[in-house]
Amino acid sequence: VMYYFFFSFKSTSSGALHKISYIGRWLMMVCFGAFFGSTVMARMALLVERLLFLTGDFLQALGRKIL
Repeated sequence: VMYYFFFSFKSTSSGALHKISYIGRWLMMVCFGAFFGSTVMARMALLVERLLFLTGDFLQALGRKIL
């Protein structure tokens, strides 16, 4: 990945160095995608937990107070 940044300016060679840079770019995309995916899944888990609380415990407690 660091090789991609060091040699990201005009790469005209098509040898092994270019392939290493290409692999570095793909590794960055995979890592950023994994970070984004884990962030979204964590937020969704928090949302589901809050919705379960609101539909279960909170509404039951509210129903007992009213009756």
